Amino acid sequence: MDVLMFDQVEKRDQDAVVIPRFDLNIESGRVVAIQSNLDMRKRLLNVLLGRERLTDGSVRLMGEPITTARSKEIGFVFTEDGLYERLKTKDHLKFHKRLYQSDKTIEEIAGRLKLEDDLHRRVDKLSFSKKKRLSIAKVMFQSPDLIVLEEPDQNVDLEMKQLLILLIEELREEQKAVLILTNHMESASAYTDDVCRMSTEGVIQIGPEDDTSFSPIKLNKVTAKLEDKLLLFDPSEIDFFESNQGQVLLYGNGEHYPCPSTLADLEKRLSTFGFFRCHRSYLVNLQRVREIVTWSKNSYSLNLSDASKSQIPLSKNKLSELKEILSLS
Repeated sequence: MDVLMFDQVEKRDQDAVVIPRFDLNIESGRVVAIQSNLDMRKRLLNVLLGRERLTDGSVRLMGEPITTARSKEIGFVFTEDGLYERLKTKDHLKFHKRLYQSDKTIEEIAGRLKLEDDLHRRVDKLSFSKKKRLSIAKVMFQSPDLIVLEEPDQNVDLEMKQLLILLIEELREEQKAVLILTNHMESASAYTDDVCRMSTEGVIQIGPEDDTSFSPIKLNKVTAKLEDKLLLFDPSEIDFFESNQGQVLLYGNGEHYPCPSTLADLEKRLSTFGFFRCHRSYLVNLQRVREIVTWSKNSYSLNLSDASKSQIPLSKNKLSELKEILSLS
């Protein structure tokens, strides 16, 4: 059964193509990933939310045109989902169970998402990866025919990536249709072989033979030194990197350690985890950024929410790129 149907869809903004013309049907039990730039991803989400009209073509959910009202039948997991930070995890699960009048138990969902040990912990005390699990819990109670995952593995730890692989396979077996929207081909290829690449030139299917460089899951530990020991850090544990007189320092958990990698190498490896080269000497974890501060016309800095309340410089020529990433006007 066709769950989501894109029929000759196209979106233009004056003469600029913002969504190229394409057709795509997603059937029950099919997992499709669309890799695109940030603007195209946001435009597609707005179309699925019924917030943006197409220039041409139509998008249908279970055979009916998508409207703002019908979009509520889709399960969305956004990069930044609103969570009730002051609630305990169990109360958060209870809320969505009641909201969707689900017959699934809290214990069942907590078990599938490995949140059993966190049921009595406040949401604001959870790690970023566990908050992502809580966002997914919402759609598991909702149990819609179509689930849309926006950048599902951005900034999450290795355990969460492995859990995502299992959950997406379970959704496939339950005959759910799953659409993954991501900027990164590696993320797209991690969860399905059914990958499309979207650009202004159109949409093309990418098979496993076309991108053999991508593996389903990669270990992305970052090494640092402490005397005669090598320390291994998950990207989510790191606040930022600083290059000083040829030495790269890793900052995390209120401490800093020498790191044998270069900033260029770290930027390449960690961009899919939300790290941003804000200055020639700094690579920052955007999940730690609390404020963007303007000191003068040409002077900016980033205030972090780490234990040390760090303040690091932001280059003027990086400001517009950061605003685009954060969807700021």
